[in-house]
Amino acid sequence: MKLKLLLCCVFSLFFSKTMVYSQEAKSFKPDLWLQNPQRIKDTVKEFDKLNFQSRLSLSKKNIWTSTKKINNSNHLFVVYKSNRDENLISLIGSGKSLFLDGKKLKLNDSIDLNGYNEAYGELLDVQFSGIEDGKFWLNPNFKESNIFEIILIEKSGQTAAVNDVRTYLSIKYGIDLIDYKQYGYSGKKWWDGAGKSFNHNIFGLAKMDYFNLNNYKSTHSKDQDLIVFNSGSVETMFQEGDYLLFGNNKKSLTFDRKTKLSNKQWLGQTNKEKAVVDLAFPVNKLNQDPDSFTEYELIVGNKGLKTVYTGEVKDSLLIFQKVVFTNAENQIVKLKEYKADLKFETVTLCDQFQLKVEAPSNIANYSVKIYDDKNVAVLSSVNLREVYTIKNTSSAYFDVMLTYNNKKSTKRVDTGMAVLNPKGLNKHYTMYDGAITIKLPEIENVKYQWFKNDQEIGQGSHVTLDTEGNYSLKVSNGEDCWQTKPFTVGNDFNDGGWRVYPNPALASEEVSIMFQLAEASDVQLSIYTNEGRLVKSVAIGTVENETYNLGALQLSSGVYILVAYINKVPQIKKIIIK
Repeated sequence: MKLKLLLCCVFSLFFSKTMVYSQEAKSFKPDLWLQNPQRIKDTVKEFDKLNFQSRLSLSKKNIWTSTKKINNSNHLFVVYKSNRDENLISLIGSGKSLFLDGKKLKLNDSIDLNGYNEAYGELLDVQFSGIEDGKFWLNPNFKESNIFEIILIEKSGQTAAVNDVRTYLSIKYGIDLIDYKQYGYSGKKWWDGAGKSFNHNIFGLAKMDYFNLNNYKSTHSKDQDLIVFNSGSVETMFQEGDYLLFGNNKKSLTFDRKTKLSNKQWLGQTNKEKAVVDLAFPVNKLNQDPDSFTEYELIVGNKGLKTVYTGEVKDSLLIFQKVVFTNAENQIVKLKEYKADLKFETVTLCDQFQLKVEAPSNIANYSVKIYDDKNVAVLSSVNLREVYTIKNTSSAYFDVMLTYNNKKSTKRVDTGMAVLNPKGLNKHYTMYDGAITIKLPEIENVKYQWFKNDQEIGQGSHVTLDTEGNYSLKVSNGEDCWQTKPFTVGNDFNDGGWRVYPNPALASEEVSIMFQLAEASDVQLSIYTNEGRLVKSVAIGTVENETYNLGALQLSSGVYILVAYINKVPQIKKIIIK
């Protein structure tokens, strides 16, 4: 099972209808299409991007809804990320509704997305019917979620083959489809499946004018250990319908001790007579031998015909340029590593990093460059010295790049500082339910101490906090090395101006809603089952700062969805009946 979803940063929802899909059609015109057409910047946070594509940018000051009612049978595609069970999209009809949360899809029988909702990104693909006079609502106030693209197609007037849409989204966002047979475009299959061991994590480059797609850079959003580039020159330019796809054999990117070849390999397939691209491997994915410098070759070919490419390290990437693939046959891609004839030793102290190099006597054209974990050059020299010393209090690793005797070698050296700078710690936390639990990984010989206003309040890898304020975490590794990281905790004020209590509630217990609205507003309330079926509606009337008693709901135990229409704009909360 694979779930999929789509978004466009057009800043309004629109509906149109194209009754015929053919090669002559100029562009894809679904009933709803939202996406972000802007190229992504390098400074964008990892959680806000997928395969070098940016999330949908939504102004929290605007309400996002469709201008046309939704009826009949529909097909919905969504691409998203979510780390919590919060409402993302609602399609609310007169008697039946669809709710997409970060971890659950509520439609008829509730579908649990855990296990399908991949942390690196998910492609939701669902068909539904029976919603009458529905309106599409998009939540602009995500806490720990992002939407990248949304497509909605009415099945009776379908404008594109379903697999074409799936292929477009998969290639664009680096999320593989559940079945390799679904890859195709304009009636032509793209992935032949002949190499059964390589039908995994499929990604690549393609030009699909119907969807306005011409991605020049791609990686699989899950493993991210191979990146393919298209420079866009005349030699490498893709035409309409051209593609170059890669699948892998699902092995780890390690190297066989005897053959020195990578255990992980890729299969390349293209319909171009000659596809020329650059291939890059992140240095930190190469699992290098900790005791030596390493050189690499790229081997591309099949059935005894192979081409060998020499790589070069640039900005923490091992890059092989102008790698050729053809449609004559599928080609296997693999790496081969060689140990350099240099000996070295590293010394990591709490405040400095030392590199000791022992070079062969015939060394020439020597240079060394060292980059920290932010890719900032901290040392550059053409002088061969026995010891290079760098001050360090925070860098988790250093990338050391040596050039000598017309060879280039690279090495990533772990400094041990990573454990003192836990990535799982945020600068700010919000208490959505009156408390927040922070969990960090348990690491041998690493000690966590939690402080509030310089007073120790706990130890260990996790802590639960229920008070606003300034906090800090002291992390030490047992070698007199330590770092202190400050962070803050605050309450959730983004409650939409209304709260439900008690929650959870007994079926016989009276439930109330406290309103604190900015102005007097007309309010209507609808209660839905967790599967999207309307249970009851209540016309509350005009309220501003007051509490409304719903009485005892007398519902079966379970989770229910409350939709408050405040001046006809829906806001969604949940209540648990025990």
